[in-house]
Amino acid sequence: MTRASTGWFALAALVAALAAGCGGTSSTGTTETAATTDATETTAAARVTVFEVGDLRCTVATTAPVTVTWGTESATAVAIVVDSFTPSRHGPSGTANVLVPCDGEAHEITITPTNASGDGQSQSQEVRPE
Repeated sequence: MTRASTGWFALAALVAALAAGCGGTSSTGTTETAATTDATETTAAARVTVFEVGDLRCTVATTAPVTVTWGTESATAVAIVVDSFTPSRHGPSGTANVLVPCDGEAHEITITPTNASGDGQSQSQEVRPE
């Protein structure tokens, strides 16, 4: 071997040794990994703090508006349902008029708060025509 080829061989061996030392392997042959924690953020359950239902004043119409006012805590939205009809979606607090049948019967208005954790506890109130 010539002196030049011996130098290249030594340089290659040095580079290989340095690369092996930086690979994250200890002298026992085990691989070290950084400890990780899986932090899951939990959201408090959504709840209704205010729920007021106005009067049902029926005249000659088949439906009449009833004013519903609500407030929530930890909610991102609410669903309001009259009896078992399709719910209407609203913000976490506010006032809305919902249509209630004027058929001489009592009807139930239910509000359900929701957030990323799911539905909170529903609240219901009954309305009767005056």
